[in-house]
Amino acid sequence: MALKLANIMGRVYTEIANTVTKVEFNDLKNIVAELAEAQKRTEEEIRELVAEHRKTREHLGGLQHTVGYVLEDRAYVGLPALLEKEMGINSLSLLEGIL
Repeated sequence: MALKLANIMGRVYTEIANTVTKVEFNDLKNIVAELAEAQKRTEEEIRELVAEHRKTREHLGGLQHTVGYVLEDRAYVGLPALLEKEMGINSLSLLEGIL
């Protein structure tokens, strides 16, 4: 009978030793709370980055249009001479023929 009681007590002791204490549980709760707070800060930063990325894309789009317009303007100025030199097309004659 004493041997059975000793076995049972040994198992109970092992179970208690493997059980999380209140202190450990509270420590774990604190860690989880800190992680949740850190995640909130991370999510806010991601939202800010997305907003800034959107602004950057808008600025790049505007820059793309500006560069395109500048290139077109320069092309219009240089195109008649280029057509004359490379292809023998006189743009004034061409316009007179159309009008």
